[in-house]
Amino acid sequence: MSKVIKQAIATLREDPAVDAAYNNQHDIVRMAKLLRTWRTGANKTQADLAAAMGTSQSTISRLESFDNAHMPQIETVREWAHKCGRNLYIGGEPDGVPVEPEKMLIL
Repeated sequence: MSKVIKQAIATLREDPAVDAAYNNQHDIVRMAKLLRTWRTGANKTQADLAAAMGTSQSTISRLESFDNAHMPQIETVREWAHKCGRNLYIGGEPDGVPVEPEKMLIL
């Protein structure tokens, strides 16, 4: 990313509403990458996963896209994890404090 673009983004993010939207979209992109990594790590195509989850390939594609407008629901993420041979772990601690495994919920 060029220096000019980075400066423009920094200037726009000075507006709290823009900063919140930027952070939200960043989280959605991270989730999309994670879901795609789980699926490909399980050697499944989008069509394979869609059939296993009882949904359409286009839904899987949308959830893996970086321009998705919404974070998927927790139940969708849990089912996705299970269909890819994974568990979903949820834990929460203040920023910077590692989550202790015994304090995590396994879904």
